[in-house]
Formats: sequence, C-alpha cells, structure tokens
Amino acid sequence: VHNGIIENYQEIREKLIKNGYTFYSDTDTEVAVKLIDHYYKKYNEGPLDAMARAMMRIRGTYALAVMFKDYPEEIFVARQDDPMIIGVGEGESFIASDVPPLLPYTRKVYYIGNQELGRLHKGEVTFYNIDQEEIQKEYHKEFLSEGVMFYYYKRTGAVSIPRTDGMGDENYVLPYPDFEIQSGRVQ
Repeated sequence: VHNGIIENYQEIREKLIKNGYTFYSDTDTEVAVKLIDHYYKKYNEGPLDAMARAMMRIRGTYALAVMFKDYPEEIFVARQDDPMIIGVGEGESFIASDVPPLLPYTRKVYYIGNQELGRLHKGEVTFYNIDQEEIQKEYHKEFLSEGVMFYYYKRTGAVSIPRTDGMGDENYVLPYPDFEIQSGRVQ
C-alpha cells in the first residue's frame, strides 16, 4: 500500500527495466514495490534492509506498507512526509493515516517519524531508524470524556479539542502544560 508521490519514479522505473523488471502499470506505487523487491533479492538482507535502501533512493513523500511472501505474519512500513499512524491492540496491529479510524480498535497509537521504519506483528510493533537501528517509542494517549475526544500530542506539546461552540469548524489548540484535565473537563 502506498500513499504519496514519488517524484523520481520514472528514473527508477527505467533503471529497473534495465535490470529485467517489467511493469503492468504506469504508477509510482508499482515502481516503489519493485525497487524494494530489487534490493530484497540483490542483497538478501531482509525486508528492513530492502526498504531502507529503497527509502534512500526515493525522492518525494510517501507512506508505505509492504508485505513479503517470506514473512507472512508481518507488515513492514516506512514513512517520509506523508502521515502514518500505527495502532496496537490485543493480538492485532493497525495502520492508518489519522487517529480516528483506529479508535474503535485500540487506544495505543504511535506516530512513525520521517525516515523511520516499522515492523508490525500481531499485537506488537518495533520501530527502526533509516540505519535499521531499533528505536523506542511511547504510545500517545487519548483522553475520552463525555463524547469529546482529546488528543495529546507529545511531539507538538499541544492538545487539539473539537469546537462545540458553533463558532467554526477549527479545533481549539491548547499548549501543554497550560491546562489540566480534571473530572473529564479541560480547566
């Protein structure tokens, strides 16, 4: 699965054709998958290595989720500038471009950073930097109260709260720690 735009896909496509690859479409998604396949077969170092090598060649914005035949119980993800959220539940893992689709299934939500990779397995995720070194991440907390959802973003230091005053569609953005949540209400 690919979300984004690969700016140099034509250049990569031409090099892959010279290496014996054939294409069934003109999409940048097919180019990304075949580039990952190329590195997977050429270096035989596994999915993370193949995806990291591909990330170094691809110019543009993308969120990729890839399955490998040799790793049927896992999904490998990579991100550069396009949104990607990872959710982890009991015995299951999820990928989305925003938090709300994940909330019916889990409250354990992780943000994958630029030039980071992830390895998802049932109920667990491991994160890596572009050098394939494991990195630790804490999941972000959601506060649910009286039908109003609060997102606490550690990376931005702000809370986004849906407006309920009828004065527009924008959310309130409150800097942290200039507020407190007491008894389900923002103070």
